[in-house]
Amino acid sequence: MSHLKNIFTIALADGKIDSNELNTIFSIAQKIGISKEEFDRVVKNNESIKNKFPVAFKDKHTQLCHLIAMMFVDGQIDNNELSYCYQLSEKLGYDKLGVHAYIDMLSMLIGTYKDIPTAIDEFLQISTQNN
Repeated sequence: MSHLKNIFTIALADGKIDSNELNTIFSIAQKIGISKEEFDRVVKNNESIKNKFPVAFKDKHTQLCHLIAMMFVDGQIDNNELSYCYQLSEKLGYDKLGVHAYIDMLSMLIGTYKDIPTAIDEFLQISTQNN
């Protein structure tokens, strides 16, 4: 649930959340095994969910990818979204340079596929091949 809370919060960091962002969050929720009921609970009670950060590399990596992808959904990366992403990525064990490399890579994939869920899948496949 914390994973979903963080994705939701980064989408909200620019002060608004649109239907495209909500649909993308729901798509991510389904991929990570979160039910519609749990999703609705996060949307309604986001503030009450405690942050728990994953320990396993794959889980950290997946969460960072989802956070970065959410910044692209509305077509622009807001400074508040980027700032929040930096805060969370640090807690996941990533530095700003690593985050920027991931942003660049995901941006390229989104430009190639024109579809964020496909770009996320490709990013995760490429970036975890050696781990």
